[in-house]
Amino acid sequence: MMENLGYLLYPIMVAILVWMWLRVRGMQLEEIVAHSADEHHTVNDIFKRHPHGGDWKEFTRWVDDHRH
Repeated sequence: MMENLGYLLYPIMVAILVWMWLRVRGMQLEEIVAHSADEHHTVNDIFKRHPHGGDWKEFTRWVDDHRH
């Protein structure tokens, strides 16, 4: 059972690493950190404004409203 789990976990891990690499390629470390900090603050601000949360559609609307 556990041996078969590796056949699922390793491709998922590779997909995540490729996705991360595609997002940050060509960026300096400082740019990556600044971008991550901006996203972190955005999510924290949204959670403060909407402490009871909502569904995914509402969350994406709140993110769009916060960016504009």
